[in-house]
Amino acid sequence: MDTKPLNGKKILFFSWPFYEYPQKIRRKMEEMGAEVTYYCSAPTTNFLKVRFLERFEGLKKSYFNNIIEEISHCNYDYVFMINAAIFPEYFLKKMQEACKDSCKLLYSWDALAVYPDAKRFHKYFDYVYSFDSNDVKNNDYMIFLPLFYCDDMFQGQIKHGFKYDFSFIGFGHTERYNFIKMIKKFADNNGFTYFFKLYLPSKIHFIRGKYIKGLFRTAKMTDFVYKPISLETTKRVISESKIVIDIELSNQSGLTMRTIETHGMRKKLITTNKNILDYDFYDPNNICVVDRKNPFISTEFVKSDYKILPETLYAKYTLSNWLRVIFRCENEN
Repeated sequence: MDTKPLNGKKILFFSWPFYEYPQKIRRKMEEMGAEVTYYCSAPTTNFLKVRFLERFEGLKKSYFNNIIEEISHCNYDYVFMINAAIFPEYFLKKMQEACKDSCKLLYSWDALAVYPDAKRFHKYFDYVYSFDSNDVKNNDYMIFLPLFYCDDMFQGQIKHGFKYDFSFIGFGHTERYNFIKMIKKFADNNGFTYFFKLYLPSKIHFIRGKYIKGLFRTAKMTDFVYKPISLETTKRVISESKIVIDIELSNQSGLTMRTIETHGMRKKLITTNKNILDYDFYDPNNICVVDRKNPFISTEFVKSDYKILPETLYAKYTLSNWLRVIFRCENEN
């Protein structure tokens, strides 16, 4: 297999600041031979500053107009964007005009049920990929492509003597908070250990959710953390865990990043996403599908060991293979 299938290609890459993934994706494209120019969906990654900018359209326009000015003088082979819905439409129009000779690729990391307005932005791209199988079934121009795990995720993981029986690290929306409470109760009743961290962007987020929206009625402020947990910390905790917990948004069918990472790290999984039954790496010894409102977990599942799968099933979901599919490298070579 060609290790540099993007050799000599110039790629204009747009994404939102989701943990360290944009940097990981950019580095992998460069390892594959590409010259990459990257722009974030906002001029800052600070939550409060982003909120401030949302109130001042002129500042946002200035940021995006500067991008258009810079890219207008360059010729790119590809424009690659993740989640067009987070970019203003006037910017997408100008981007299309500025890069009229480029192949434009979009990857949708969120379901249309979450961002229904995103569909009208698809016309600015030549190829539209999605992690959500329902969206692909309902839109025949979309191409199904699950998420990925970084190629080095499973290196150096602990094989025996796990520190935690369960772990979960992720955004603390209401469904996840309530679900994790139930898993904690199960673990405490059966003497299992766990590491659970629910993240919110700020304490204001918690106050608004608990006292204004009534979402976290029984929660304490200390039930959440307010600084993003790094990818490296997440990787370490997962490596120290026997089983990873996954709770997808109820209005999406696609598998979460955490699910794919758990597969890549050869870890057992408890998930609320029944769509995983249709994936080629599903094995009931490794994956337990539960109801989000009334989860049942057998102690036998917790105590049994992970079953190793064919190597091809791990290679298929790596970041490098994900990029090969997006850039259609096998077709070109």
